[in-house]
Order: sequence, then C-alpha cells, then structure tokens
Amino acid sequence: MSEPKPKGHVPEPTVRACLANGFQVLIDDAAPLLVVGLVVIVLGTISRTAFLMAPNGEAISILSYLFFAGPIEFGMSFVCLRAVRSGRVSFEHLIAVGSHYWGLVFANALLAAILPGAFALLLVPGVVLFCMTRFVPFLILEDGVGGAEAIIESVRLSRQHFWTLLGICVVGIAVTTLLSISLLGVIPAVLWWNLSLASLYHSVVKPPTGWQIEDDEDLAADRKVAESEYEED
Repeated sequence: MSEPKPKGHVPEPTVRACLANGFQVLIDDAAPLLVVGLVVIVLGTISRTAFLMAPNGEAISILSYLFFAGPIEFGMSFVCLRAVRSGRVSFEHLIAVGSHYWGLVFANALLAAILPGAFALLLVPGVVLFCMTRFVPFLILEDGVGGAEAIIESVRLSRQHFWTLLGICVVGIAVTTLLSISLLGVIPAVLWWNLSLASLYHSVVKPPTGWQIEDDEDLAADRKVAESEYEED
C-alpha cells in the first residue's frame, strides 16, 4: 500500500493526480471542510429559493445569488485552495470574501451574463468557457486581481490545461449529480470537485510571497507535530 502524500504536496497537472490529491485533502481535513461546505451550500440554497414564491421572486433570487451566494461559493473555492496549499482549513479564508467583495460580485455577474449566452450559442463554446473560468475565485482571493482581469487571466492560464480542467469538471459534475439526492452526499462531492480544481491550480501557479510564507509556516508546524507524535509512538 502506497504512502499518503504529505500535506502541501504539489501534484502533477493531470486529471488523475489532481482528483487523487483533492480526495486525499478531503480525507485529511474532512471535519472542517464538511462544516464549511454545509454552511456554504445551505446559504446558497436558501438564497436561490427563499424568494421564489414572493412577487418578483425570481428577480430577487437572481440578485441574491449575484450579491450573496456566488461570492460565498467563491469563498469556499478559496478555502479549498488554502487547504491544498497548506493543509489547513480556516473560516478566516471564507471571511476573506469581504476584502474582495466587489471584485467577486463583478466577476460573478460577468460569468452569469457570459456563460448562459455561450451555452445558448452552442454547447461546445459554453463548456469550453465554463472550464476555462474555474480559476477565477483563486485569482481574485489569492492574487487580489479585479473581476474582469481574473476572467481573462483564468482563460490564459487554462489554455495549456484545458483537457485536465474538462476531465476534472466532468468527474465533478457526474459525482455531484449522482450524490445530489441528499445533502450528505452533495457536500463531499462539491468539496472534492473544488479541491481537485484547487490541486490543479496549486500545480501550475505559485502563491504570492505572503501566502507562501504562511503556507510554509503551517506545513512546518504540521511536520513538527507529526514528528513528535511519531517519536512518542
């Protein structure tokens, strides 16, 4: 039986390696990740459905998604990236949405306007654009770029890794659909999908210096704890 990869491991930018790394991180940090996933998915579901029965409820639900649920879901993606980079899960990374709120809202609004149009024209352009914009939350929340710039940069970064992104998204959508019959199933499925996308981003993009220092400190602390536990055994 092979040894599990160490926390912070940089996988190869392949579908198999990123899915495996995402699954390993999910197993390592299952409890805090599931709590984050539960909070985000419940809030997102409420924001999408709570106003549908009210007058102009559909329009209110769309606005609720653009200004609330969408940014929070981007925040969950960032939590997954931080977990992949450093092996730590923190609600502070979800709250970081507030520091880049308007960039997230703008990016969310642009994607909400562009993606349906791309799918309406033809299925293939919609799928391509969907896959090539999966790095947007990472770019905004880790690198601090603006919403429009994040979309452009995500497309640029994704050109060499499109087939990997497509493979991860196909698996992610399939597993999420299969397990969506229950909340207990859909949360780990969505988390695995996000962690796998984060693993690909981790493999192709280095974090800014400040984040790298924090990641190195977290990984060093984890290694120290692991070494002390090993010596006690």
